[in-house]
Amino acid sequence: MDHKEIIELWPNIQHFADDLGEKKSTVSGWYYRESIPSDRWVRLVGAAQARDIPLTYKMLAEAIAA
Repeated sequence: MDHKEIIELWPNIQHFADDLGEKKSTVSGWYYRESIPSDRWVRLVGAAQARDIPLTYKMLAEAIAA
C-alpha cells in the first residue's frame, strides 16, 4: 500500500483533508506526490482510528520504503 492508497481509505480527499485540518489543495499535492509528510502521521493515525480505518505507523513507514 502506498500513500495514495492510504488517502483513498477515506470517503474522499476532502474528508481526509478535514480530518487532518489541512487544505484540500495541500492533500491533493500529497496524493499526486504519493507522500504524506511524517510530521502529520500522529494526527493521521488518530483520524483513522476515529473513522475505524485500520492504519498504523508501520503501514505509513512501509509505504515510504516501497
